[in-house]
Amino acid sequence: QSRILTPLPYKPFDINRTLSTYLHQELGVPIDVRAPHQVLSVVCADWQRHAENKAQTTAFLGVSPTVYNLSDWAGGMRRFAREEGQISRAEFKLLEALEYFHLALPARGVALDLGASPGGWTRVLRQHDQYVTAVDPGELDPRIGKDRGVRHKRMTAEEYLANDPDRFDLIVNDMRMDARDSARLMVAYVQQLYRSGRVLMTLKLPEENRRPILEHALQILQEAYRITGARQLFHNRSEITILLEPLAG
Repeated sequence: QSRILTPLPYKPFDINRTLSTYLHQELGVPIDVRAPHQVLSVVCADWQRHAENKAQTTAFLGVSPTVYNLSDWAGGMRRFAREEGQISRAEFKLLEALEYFHLALPARGVALDLGASPGGWTRVLRQHDQYVTAVDPGELDPRIGKDRGVRHKRMTAEEYLANDPDRFDLIVNDMRMDARDSARLMVAYVQQLYRSGRVLMTLKLPEENRRPILEHALQILQEAYRITGARQLFHNRSEITILLEPLAG
């Protein structure tokens, strides 16, 4: 993986390709970008030595085991192939989260998808053998709507909660709402989780004052949950993906 922090006539891809070719052809090192054991990192930057007055463009190289990196993928850029039948690009976000957090879903589990329309996350959950209650006043894609493993509740998450809903192994929430309001909603939903259940949600953050809003949202969530993971994934934009488990009690 490469980073260029100073103007150069080539791109990170050019560095990666050149080094990969050299390592493979000249040294016989196998290259596996999908499941690497080690990562070669390169940073190109202007660096000024203490004994010199002029900065020089310098390449810094380092090799580390994959486990010491935040991601197995170069630059953290996890990419998924677009599938036939895909409903939305938001599916990549859930796929990456399930992979990153090593979240194993129970066989024939029951999941709740809040803010489900048009159905991308519901589709991914169905692919993972979950029976899904999809809550959204909007319509679902017809390919999901006719799935017998999907129950569509055309109402808001607040309305569904007021109707004494079922309990679930997993609740997911990718709704576009203030991070603090979303956190309060999930605190209210904690009673709808089995003790072994999990919550996977995104916290939408504004362009400014992100940190205090994020910290406030996390503080709210900690009233009912233990935060077991938090990460801005490659497929996240102005948001953070959070994994939660209910507090014992």
